[in-house]
Amino acid sequence: MPNTIFKLASAGKHSSKVHAWTNPAFEDKSAASPGKPADAQITVMPSGEAELTEVMFPSYKKMLRRMSYQALALYALIVGHVMLTAYTDPMYTRTPLTQVIVYTAQIGLLVAIIMAFFVLTSQTLYIQLGRYDLYLSQFAFLYGLFVLDLCLYVAIKVYATVLLYQRVNHIAMWYAPGYTALWTVQRLVLLLFWVAAAYSCYSVFDPRFFDPEYIVGLERREEEEARGVSHSKARR
Repeated sequence: MPNTIFKLASAGKHSSKVHAWTNPAFEDKSAASPGKPADAQITVMPSGEAELTEVMFPSYKKMLRRMSYQALALYALIVGHVMLTAYTDPMYTRTPLTQVIVYTAQIGLLVAIIMAFFVLTSQTLYIQLGRYDLYLSQFAFLYGLFVLDLCLYVAIKVYATVLLYQRVNHIAMWYAPGYTALWTVQRLVLLLFWVAAAYSCYSVFDPRFFDPEYIVGLERREEEEARGVSHSKARR
């Protein structure tokens, strides 16, 4: 999709054109043929010498307060998941209902943590501008740990359930082929996920995630790298 130019009507340091990205919600109906989206020209009019960040986030104090509450909720979910895992994992009961309740609670809290983190980061310019590629590259480690831990968790619980229904007692279970190694790896990945989630929650408040010029710099760097790759291929 073509790029959009934000024209800033100001004599300050942000008066130059800023390269941004097309928002599909803005379409020039007069210039576009039916059914085809067109470019959007958006003019941002800051009052006086207002910073561009203040223009894009006019209620930034309320936003920061809301994000603070969301961060506290995220930390609470992490602590809750730690406590639930400590008290219920490993679980040696063969009762199907108890297994379903505990496993659902553990997976539910794990998913709730990553969903709460996404809600927290939805205020950043990555999400506001629809640049999910930059967003995922920035938080790839956290989301990668989430997917890996979820897969390991399902694998270890399926294995443990099979062993329990084979009448393997809770002591002999640790001597089953691969069980101890799989459980250890899953627990290490889960610990890394907790740490990464807490650190990422703290780092979201970094001003660069709300600075349009920083996002523009990342986008320009991508374009330069893409041009460099295309030039190298052309030479070959």
